[in-house]
Amino acid sequence: MKGNELANDMNGLMPVQLRKATSQGEYVGLLQPWEILTYLEEHEINNPIFKHLKEEDNPWVVIISE
Repeated sequence: MKGNELANDMNGLMPVQLRKATSQGEYVGLLQPWEILTYLEEHEINNPIFKHLKEEDNPWVVIISE
């Protein structure tokens, strides 16, 4: 945890700012495509999962649970 962001140590993607907790104790965050693309460019990350990602795509929902 860094400030109010959770570090992503699974695939090297950007930290996730958690927005809310569910009644099941899960935490939810959003990653905006334009923020992902900027992060990938700045950190020289070349992962094929992002090959077709565009700035105007829908946000990625991140759910963290035990």
